[in-house]
Amino acid sequence: MMSFRNVCTTINSDLQKERDSAIISVEELALFIWGSKERRHRRQEIAAFVDNDPDLRNDNAIYSTNQECYESGLRQGIKVFDFANSCNWKQEDVQDLLQISAASFGFSLHMVLVIPCLNKLASEEQVAELLPLCKKLSIIANYAQTELGHGTYVPNLETSATYDSATEEFVMNSPTFTSMKFWPGGLAFTSTHSIVMAQLWVKGQCHGPHLFFVPIRSLKDHQPLKGVELGDIGPKVGLHSTDNGFLRFDNVRYPRNTLMMKHCKLTPDGVYTRIGSAKALYASMVKMRVHIVSGAFDHLAKSVTIATRYSAVRRQCTMTTSEVEKQVIDYQTQKMKLFPWLAYTYALYFLVRQLNRFYDTVYARFEEGDFSNLAELHAICAGTKALTTYEATRGCDMVSQACGGHGVLRSSNLPDLYDGMRILCTAEGENTVMYLQTGRYLLKEVAAMEDGKSLTGSTEYLDRSIDGSAIQSPNDFQNPAKLLTLFEKRAQWHTANCTFSEPL
Repeated sequence: MMSFRNVCTTINSDLQKERDSAIISVEELALFIWGSKERRHRRQEIAAFVDNDPDLRNDNAIYSTNQECYESGLRQGIKVFDFANSCNWKQEDVQDLLQISAASFGFSLHMVLVIPCLNKLASEEQVAELLPLCKKLSIIANYAQTELGHGTYVPNLETSATYDSATEEFVMNSPTFTSMKFWPGGLAFTSTHSIVMAQLWVKGQCHGPHLFFVPIRSLKDHQPLKGVELGDIGPKVGLHSTDNGFLRFDNVRYPRNTLMMKHCKLTPDGVYTRIGSAKALYASMVKMRVHIVSGAFDHLAKSVTIATRYSAVRRQCTMTTSEVEKQVIDYQTQKMKLFPWLAYTYALYFLVRQLNRFYDTVYARFEEGDFSNLAELHAICAGTKALTTYEATRGCDMVSQACGGHGVLRSSNLPDLYDGMRILCTAEGENTVMYLQTGRYLLKEVAAMEDGKSLTGSTEYLDRSIDGSAIQSPNDFQNPAKLLTLFEKRAQWHTANCTFSEPL
């Protein structure tokens, strides 16, 4: 087994030349991106922490079998949780560690989805009981929503949870072959518990999909509980350290308090009450789409960085035999391959930042019982998830091709980054479906506008007279406000022409 870690111990002179000739201040740019010297310094500390930890660095991952990847992922996951507990789960520090280390572990969803889901959708009593256990890894859970027969269309999930008031228990069942939970990360071997989305039945009435936090394995010997069938779904592209699995229930009984009850209540005698909006259930799914947009930025940023550095140190071709071969980055065609994706990466970073702020603002309103922006949040997250994963996948592919044969070497990390992006295109909703959900929201907004409603927020531009002649000279393309006006006019025109039979 060969490690390339110590092959190069000095900075290549061509790379250093490019850095020295930069016409912008790297320090100022870093401060602009990270917001403060303290934050940048903290990221440097975390980077040094990762570099000094063999498990988080994981130099030889490309030579590992799937089993070895899974085992190294477990070690990484433990290190990540140790770090999170040591910094008291400071969100910025944990996010920086995950991004810098690219830690890939089978129970990553336990951190990025299960724990936030508990905080957002479980009752105070459930949070007090379960959250400390989750953070200490005393229990490890997965998020089981997708089924073999249904993914994005949550209303038609088949797994059922029928309440038996005589015993104050739910009877959880997978009534058909297609009702088995399929794909959840950490399910095949790792998880002791699962957040299961199932149709809630009480006194013969179906109340739709609800979340249940249930045990699936014994805490004594880690064997599946009686009536629970678990397994591995098999090899797939990427995700080699993640044990994606399947799950079936054969009339398994769980106590009443396994129903996550922040937004609903079920009394012992079977009286069901909805609290707030039924759509609050999808808050965790929407947040996961925000994570995916962030992942698209992360994958593309790393790919562009690798390809740009390679292009600076790679030399190829001369016009005469006496000349020194030119750096590949000096060829116009190479710049055309790299620089648009470099620009897109910066745009994507600021989109991620704005998207997180918007989500936090809207969710704060959820906490106060205001769900008026939920549809808007869902539409924005669905659309940006589809757009950014599609574009970032194209970008990762293009810059990998720009590196020639070296771009398909796994030691470059470019193939793994590309495979990771392909996965994100279908994770948490296939992109065509995501586009259609955003489009449906826009059409509803236009219909509401036609009925006399004044539009606000992200669709306010649809209800405004926009001057389509904002660009009058080449210099206008340097004016962000005029460019925004042009994009608003374009989006307004396309949306209107999808709505009305006569073009505007």
